[in-house]
Amino acid sequence: MNNFYNIYTINNLKQRSEKLIIALKIIGRVTETDKLQFRYRDVSIQKNSYITSMYRYAWGDRRKDTISGITSILDELENNIIECSKTDHKIISSMDKYIILSRLSSSLFDIIKNPNNGLGALSTTYSNDAVCQAHLESLTERSHLIYKDLLQRIHEYKIELNIESDREDSLDE
Repeated sequence: MNNFYNIYTINNLKQRSEKLIIALKIIGRVTETDKLQFRYRDVSIQKNSYITSMYRYAWGDRRKDTISGITSILDELENNIIECSKTDHKIISSMDKYIILSRLSSSLFDIIKNPNNGLGALSTTYSNDAVCQAHLESLTERSHLIYKDLLQRIHEYKIELNIESDREDSLDE
């Protein structure tokens, strides 16, 4: 029974991480004037057009839904990071933790590294909406903090696993 629980825990964490990685990669590909759509825990990009505007109106997609969707993804990301880090080494190896956190880190970096994509692009798209801007600034700051936490955790696993790397993503670039 305990072995089943261990396998379930590993697979569940990996599946949730994979969904987060995909969602973050999609958000990272948003460009100026694009809109995000959150449906059934999935995220997609809608290119700006008259049809898109009508569709968003008909479905009741609002800017607050975009903010809420991104917030949910960041909440889930933080929960996954904590669960991954706190899960016993007998259940998930340090190498698996390192790989999961590294992939999450890389995908999170995609939404904040380039001001013309991801959260930066959404900020430009909604530049006339002060409330939306404030939320996006807060989400960007939160993303930076999560990213720094991820880098610290990854660094600890690198030391534990004796892994050397030539490069680390940095927000200072």
